[in-house]
Amino acid sequence: MKKENKIFTVLLKGCKAFFCLLLAFLMLCSCENGEKKTSDDPKQDHSFEESASDASSLKEESLLSTPSKESEKAPSDPSSPMPLPTDESPTETSPTSEPSDGTPYLQIEGDRQGTVAVWWWNKGHAAKANRKKYLEFLQKNGVNEIYICWPDFKREHLADFVKAAGERGIGVSLLSGDASWIDPQNDGADRVIDAFLAYQQGAQQGERLLSLHMDVEPHQLADFWSDQQNILEKYADFVEKTAKKVRAQGERIEWDIPFWFDGYTVREETPLLEHLAENADTLCLMSYRDSAEAVLECSEKELEIGAKYGCRVVCGLETYSAEGDHVSFMEEGKGYMYGQCKTLYGMLSKRCAPEKFGIAIHYLDTWFKMKD
Repeated sequence: MKKENKIFTVLLKGCKAFFCLLLAFLMLCSCENGEKKTSDDPKQDHSFEESASDASSLKEESLLSTPSKESEKAPSDPSSPMPLPTDESPTETSPTSEPSDGTPYLQIEGDRQGTVAVWWWNKGHAAKANRKKYLEFLQKNGVNEIYICWPDFKREHLADFVKAAGERGIGVSLLSGDASWIDPQNDGADRVIDAFLAYQQGAQQGERLLSLHMDVEPHQLADFWSDQQNILEKYADFVEKTAKKVRAQGERIEWDIPFWFDGYTVREETPLLEHLAENADTLCLMSYRDSAEAVLECSEKELEIGAKYGCRVVCGLETYSAEGDHVSFMEEGKGYMYGQCKTLYGMLSKRCAPEKFGIAIHYLDTWFKMKD
């Protein structure tokens, strides 16, 4: 009996050892399989990496085909040369959102026709291959003035665009500017003015520009908030000097200004707004708010000063902004914006002569792509 028990005990221990060895073998196989899944073996499945590569390619293609907002705007020095639009210029990539067939249009009705303008920063859109759809869009929206940035002043191309716009009842002003120009040592503005005056002197019928439209914003300078008064004095000198040079040749001068300039003075307590109105045929106010009432509220002082000095005041409206919902009509879309434009236009027409007021939309690219 004792012998049988001993044999049974040995067999039991042998079975335990076998099962332990079997378990160890299975665990070892499992570990080897796990290592294969995370190894750098080129034969293994790389479907995730291929997907990531595809996504990267799509991103690069998107960046190449859709210019950034910064690339659509004027360069830091608008007087520097840029590629010219020609008949051979490649057709641009379509905007991300073309206006639909049922898109609403801005149509100002009535006899008191003031200005309906637009900032046109991207000169590439003005090339013959691209301009038709934009000019048609503006014509349908009742636009009668374009502020176009055209840095190189190549006569034949600019003249051709002015004539094309004129055939649709739209006048063109030359848009240019850089905050650094207020420095007396900077000749950027002089080069632009000289080119503008030379163009006007040689312009044939239907080629003349309406005015020189200056977007010189001193608050864009890095030290504006720490050296405010000194910079505003330089700005006041620059405005006067520029206006004299342009007006001496019988041409018109316009200035883009923020609506909060009404709180500043220059030259021993002269209100900055009055100084600007004296040296402008038009003040184009960046009154960027998303309701007619709010736009009019922040334009009151400018309208008052404009009437005093016989200066036209144009209220600007924004179609894109990252500064908040109240600044632009980006969130509301075209239909709502057009309703507010008509309301604002009606308000302005009741207090200003037709030639002394207007509205302007900033800017062509984002307006064109806005949701309906």
